[in-house]
Amino acid sequence: MGMSERRRVAILGGGAGSLAAAFELTATPELRERYDVTVHQLGWRLGGKGASGRRDVGGGAQRIEEHGLHVWFGFYENAFDVIRRVYEELDRPEGAPLRTWRDAFHPMDEVVLCDDTEDHRWIPRRFHFPPNDGVPGIATEPPDLHRLMHDAIRTLRLVEPPEHASLSLKALDTFLDGFLLGLEKLLGDEDGDSGLEDLFEAFMRFAGPLLHLGADRAHAEEPLICRFLRVLVDVVWKLTDGDRYAMTFDLTATVFRGILVDGLDDIDEGGFGQVDDVELTAWLASHDARPETLAESPILRAFYQLCFAYRAGDRDQPCLAAGKALQAMLRMCLGYRGALMWKMQAGMGDAIFAPMYEALRARGVRFEFFHEITDVGVTPDGQLVDRITVRRQAELAGAGEYLPLEPDPGGLPSWPAEPLYDQLVGGADKLRDIRFEACESVPDAPEHVLRLGEDFDDVVLGISVASLPPITQGLAAADPRFAEMLAHAETVATQALQVWMTKPPEALGDDPLGMVAGAYLKPLDTLCDMSHLLPREGWPAQDGVVSLGYLCGTMEEPPGDTQEAATARAFAAGVEHLREKALVLWPGAKAAGSDPAHPAFDWNLLFDGSGGAGEERVKAQYWRANIFGSERYVLTPPGSIGFRLRPGEAAPSNLALAGDWTRNGICGGSVEAAVTSGRLAAKHLSGSPAVVPGTEGWLERD
Repeated sequence: MGMSERRRVAILGGGAGSLAAAFELTATPELRERYDVTVHQLGWRLGGKGASGRRDVGGGAQRIEEHGLHVWFGFYENAFDVIRRVYEELDRPEGAPLRTWRDAFHPMDEVVLCDDTEDHRWIPRRFHFPPNDGVPGIATEPPDLHRLMHDAIRTLRLVEPPEHASLSLKALDTFLDGFLLGLEKLLGDEDGDSGLEDLFEAFMRFAGPLLHLGADRAHAEEPLICRFLRVLVDVVWKLTDGDRYAMTFDLTATVFRGILVDGLDDIDEGGFGQVDDVELTAWLASHDARPETLAESPILRAFYQLCFAYRAGDRDQPCLAAGKALQAMLRMCLGYRGALMWKMQAGMGDAIFAPMYEALRARGVRFEFFHEITDVGVTPDGQLVDRITVRRQAELAGAGEYLPLEPDPGGLPSWPAEPLYDQLVGGADKLRDIRFEACESVPDAPEHVLRLGEDFDDVVLGISVASLPPITQGLAAADPRFAEMLAHAETVATQALQVWMTKPPEALGDDPLGMVAGAYLKPLDTLCDMSHLLPREGWPAQDGVVSLGYLCGTMEEPPGDTQEAATARAFAAGVEHLREKALVLWPGAKAAGSDPAHPAFDWNLLFDGSGGAGEERVKAQYWRANIFGSERYVLTPPGSIGFRLRPGEAAPSNLALAGDWTRNGICGGSVEAAVTSGRLAAKHLSGSPAVVPGTEGWLERD
């Protein structure tokens, strides 16, 4: 096929899904001879919800500003596969910053969850996930569901009693460990039932009279393993009075029992999709999870916070499809490779999207920045996308392309927090107040129409779902399934706060450098120590900036909300959190001489180059409210999965969908879902890649 015969692909949006599609469509010389790819991006930077920017704050320092907290999980097969190949292709020279993906990501094995089950005092608890020999992103056999369920029994064995546990509980823990080891060995044994029956009866003879447990007639039809686990949960609950140890045991055992009782392991009967119309907490309750576990379990609370899974940001409205949630739990906690989590060693824009931009541009992919898509039109029969209307938000000052990257203080190619105004007509004086990423443009911004056969042949729609309704009206009218997907899609606003402090992490709290902490009070319920980024920001020694914390959570939205009002609420929430709640995880931030019964936060710890006093120093930090379409977090509500379209299922034959809002195996807000979707979009258009991990078998048969 000659160069003149290449199919022109217009990729709309510059998030992870769009860029993954571009990466796969140009993955080989043969594909680059078949496809001519152009990415059309709102504003000046790539990344969508994952975009970050650097801001000059004086003294040579350039602080990183994110949309929120971003950490990759060890089960992110597709995301790590793509980013590993990106870094290999860039082949940065020896000594260059973030030379390889291993330099860009460091493993994390421990999380801290806030626990208020003991006297209703908030206590940070550590949960350690042992590392393994796996490498994220290296192709292996798909995770086997029964192997993961086998590992779930091992997880129960790893749940340790609290330090204050009674001798009877510690003795029982040793006793239970032996029985669970027996279960673990017998799970895959064809003759396991008879041996398991002996174990079960022996345990009942021991535990029943001792603990006054009645016969389990109500659940006599359940598999033997499930009845056995019920007894274990009852025993642990009685000996602990239902503390967080018992809740962890109850939650894990309930998940295991529910999968078996509902037959979710049977793909031919619909697999996990059988319960995607049920909310997760309702499903757990239907399998007799303790009410205390549902209300207070730190692990369950942290999982919901991780997924921002509250409708309209309201904690009283949990919003998580049970089937997809259970799949995610199994993959996250039992299917990770190398480590539970991997933390980026720069801003997400600079560790992920700048390298992707460089690699794609080197392949010949074109980038049209400041391109706002205002309409995606289809032919009268709805079978083809035939026009794309684009508003040019700003004009380039010279010929050629907009070049978006600048080096950070250490020489790493990075995205600035604002456009590079010297490349634009009007410069900073006329453009600084325009919010390009909120679809604002210069006055009288021109529009032009890209046409099928002249400017493009195929389209990848990678714009986030909350931004789609006004620009896809024709497509929705022509494709009822697309319209149904939009009608059932839900997103939530989020907020974030970053604080730079002058006391080191080890002096702020007892937890290790780099901790990730969750399960805390709203609205900023998640905290991550990001002090490892400070060398990338280039702070001068005299400023004394030695620690950096990121906080985030959902945001409720009143009717008629505006960006200005939401930003003001985010600031107020940050001040209130630092004043009232920060000392649980940062006990070392207590102001000297404050009342021990009501300790106060030491505002002087916050770095403020302007010398503000007290709470005013918060104004020198960074906060934001993410309420605009492409910045909102995509939810996975019950009853919505069946309405999602797979990347190749839109009616127009020349259209592929890309984003975490599609049906992609995860169907939840994450970079893995977005990248998976982008790879599936490329596969729909080109047939490559032939295999996309995590989209077959028990992970997608729903």
